[in-house]
Amino acid sequence: MSPESEVKAAFQEIQADVMVMWAAFTLVVYDFIITVPNALEVAWRRPFTVTTALFVTTRWMMLAIVIANVVPITPASNCAASLQTSGDFRRPEMF
Repeated sequence: MSPESEVKAAFQEIQADVMVMWAAFTLVVYDFIITVPNALEVAWRRPFTVTTALFVTTRWMMLAIVIANVVPITPASNCAASLQTSGDFRRPEMF
């Protein structure tokens, strides 16, 4: 493979990842918004129990995880600099 085609393939993979990330963000926010009345009834207008804590934690963690995926962890300048110096166009693994 030529270097140009490797760069193009890497860019397309990153672009696809970004599109999937924004689609997931949109769906989670949409679900969060349309279920607010149910959440108010189920969680906030009843006595606080372990079930309520699990429901609230799950609901807010889902939103927090999606937002954390949207907000970049590393500044773009550091990312671009590491790609330029390393010559390795594979996506780095987070974990």
